[in-house]
Amino acid sequence: MRIIFNNKGISLVVLIVVMLGVAIIGGGVATVMSSKQKSYPFALNSFKAYQIANAGIECAIAWVKDPNNLNKGSFTSANNLSNISFGEGGGTFSTVISGTSPYILTSTGTFNGVSRVVTLKKFKDYVLPGDINFDDPNVLSSGFIPIESQIGQTIVVNPTQGTISLGQGKQESFGAVWYRGNSTAADCINGSCNFGKGFRAYFVFQFAKGSTGDGFTFAVINGADNTASSVGGDTGMGELLAYGGDSRKYDTASKYIDSFLDGKGNGIKPPKFAVEFDIYKNTGCPTNPCGPGSRCDPANQQHMAYVFWGDETPIRCQEIQYVKWAPGFYYPVNSVVYIGNPKVFYRTTDGGTSGSNTPPANSGLTWVNSTWIRRTPYSNGSTVVPTNPNGYYYNCSTAGNSGNSEPNWCTGVGCTVSDSGVQWTYAGLTGFPGRSSAYDDNKHTAGSGTDDGNSTTGAGPTNTTSSNSYYTDASNPSTWLADTNNPSTTNPKYAFRMEVIRDPVARTYRIKSWIKTCTDGTENCDMYTIAAFGNVGIDYTADAPTLDRTITLDATYNNKFNRFLFGWTVATGAATQIADVRKFSMNFKP
Repeated sequence: MRIIFNNKGISLVVLIVVMLGVAIIGGGVATVMSSKQKSYPFALNSFKAYQIANAGIECAIAWVKDPNNLNKGSFTSANNLSNISFGEGGGTFSTVISGTSPYILTSTGTFNGVSRVVTLKKFKDYVLPGDINFDDPNVLSSGFIPIESQIGQTIVVNPTQGTISLGQGKQESFGAVWYRGNSTAADCINGSCNFGKGFRAYFVFQFAKGSTGDGFTFAVINGADNTASSVGGDTGMGELLAYGGDSRKYDTASKYIDSFLDGKGNGIKPPKFAVEFDIYKNTGCPTNPCGPGSRCDPANQQHMAYVFWGDETPIRCQEIQYVKWAPGFYYPVNSVVYIGNPKVFYRTTDGGTSGSNTPPANSGLTWVNSTWIRRTPYSNGSTVVPTNPNGYYYNCSTAGNSGNSEPNWCTGVGCTVSDSGVQWTYAGLTGFPGRSSAYDDNKHTAGSGTDDGNSTTGAGPTNTTSSNSYYTDASNPSTWLADTNNPSTTNPKYAFRMEVIRDPVARTYRIKSWIKTCTDGTENCDMYTIAAFGNVGIDYTADAPTLDRTITLDATYNNKFNRFLFGWTVATGAATQIADVRKFSMNFKP
């Protein structure tokens, strides 16, 4: 068989196959091109929506950092940046903040009906700088350690919850909690920080249901004469708020001083200043602020107010008590101490720092037994002090036996009193180891320096009730901080901000404070905490301060403030309270 090959036929078949393939490919290309042409606008709109969403993130960060640089209209927080027009040709974004600190920021960008979402975790880390803040659990766990008259029952630091709780519902308690950590910011060492040009601070607080008194302070104290162990207070005077007073703790009978909480009886030394949040009205206004109710508070007003340190004049009515003997303690001449039970009283005739041996051993000081005892022979020159302190001691001027009961002691210079067969003669004032001048530190009207602090006279700026230093809610002055009349009322939550601008050369301190009511129902007052008001990285200028005062210190006081400590003080008397502080943040001015 012969096979015939026809090259022309084969070529025609190949040509047809090739043309068919080209047609198919061409159709596919056309389909692809058509699909691409249809999908391109969507992709472009999606890309633009994504970029707009990113712009929303950046805008929210910028708004919280400095709202004054944005045309925000009526918006009050980054959480309220919604339906903002963007660019040409339309497009909007809206932002939502959710979760708990450090928060999640979600921005939705929309362009020509296409939406894209961008999420930023840890939003707070981007926008709210704070050199020291409660969001760092290490700051709370080791940086704030309470000093308390009732250990574990006055102040509670809770790193897990991010709070410091002041008061604990206990009567006749007082204490302080200072920052005592280390930070490269402001060269903070054991809580003592460089004051430099000042600082900005922010926190949220709320009094618990049933709180009735006395209140608390946020205090700034000099680092030259104070430490993280410094504290004021007096178990018999809750109105001192542990800011004033020498930190004395009385025995169970409240007749003698058992100890000083600060170990020295110094209290908190000037210069210093604080803002007090006072919910108990102490309207009494005696010349010597020695008894309860002696703060000169305006009638029927809870208040936020600046307090300084009154003056450094000793207040004699706070210097008559006897103190339980302690080793290594400084006792001025004629100080009276007690030991044992029943109590034996000793008076030091020379003064100085005590040794390790109890009186009457001459361990650093000379002590003489000055106890009055009934039916006891006394010789000429013997000395005694009244069992109930009156600030004087007496010499035996006529020897004999004491009577069955203690005499009514006279108090005039050179006076005498008969005690059965003994004649007692006024001999002098007893000494006192505490710092009684601290008892007017938060008394309104105290201080004689107007706006000045004078280390020569000891006078501080006046604790005035003028509007630059004192605020109450005019619409509800008696219960605006805490409803002390109704224990079932949930008290308002407040956001507080303080800025201090220090001029080390002019020696001026401008102290600005704001307080705002939290109405958003969030635990941390998000409406202010994650907005410009809570941003301590910049000055706040959106509205005028609630309090705004400038003081001037002399060179000595100003130098003492080159370093400072900060924290809270709290005290109660018969009335009790709990006040929770959260979301604290502080930034030091460059």
